[in-house]
Amino acid sequence: YMIRFENTGTASAVNIVVKDEIDLTQFDITTLIPLGGSHDYYTRIREGNVVEFIHENINLDFNDATNDGYVLFKIKTLNTLVAGDTFDNTANIYFDFNAPIVTNTETVSIMSTASVGEATDSSISIYPNPANSFITATANNAIESISITDMNGRMITATQFTGAANEQRLEIGELSSGIYFVTIKSDVGQKIEKLLVE
Repeated sequence: YMIRFENTGTASAVNIVVKDEIDLTQFDITTLIPLGGSHDYYTRIREGNVVEFIHENINLDFNDATNDGYVLFKIKTLNTLVAGDTFDNTANIYFDFNAPIVTNTETVSIMSTASVGEATDSSISIYPNPANSFITATANNAIESISITDMNGRMITATQFTGAANEQRLEIGELSSGIYFVTIKSDVGQKIEKLLVE
């Protein structure tokens, strides 16, 4: 998940806190991993399910070219979710001592779940990530295909490979900035990686 923030005020914001209440009926809070952000921050979890990304002394500018930022994290859903389930999320962003700004509501729909017999190839990885013009997928096994879907589950591209190469390069220069899911299939299994396109 990526939560973006922007200082649209008339002065720099010294401290910013991004607060997200995690729905424990949908997510396993113990799997939350901060992946990065635009500015230095630290994370804390309060009340069992409220995660805070705390930016201290960042002095976020209010000029349009330099007034935005983001935090990025991943968290696992519970294994009780089934295809067709949907859930919403919003976050509160606090700029210094002002009232919180509430983000747009993001709705996630479970499109499908992995079958029990679907093997995972944990040797698969992609780089660079973040990327802007290409990605390279590597594995210990022959890579058969790479497909990319957007955050709404729409298929953007699917590429099949022939031969037994365990490294494949894919051009992504046509993709808009944002978060995508890359499914890489090898001859022994598959792996899904989250990709940030800059």
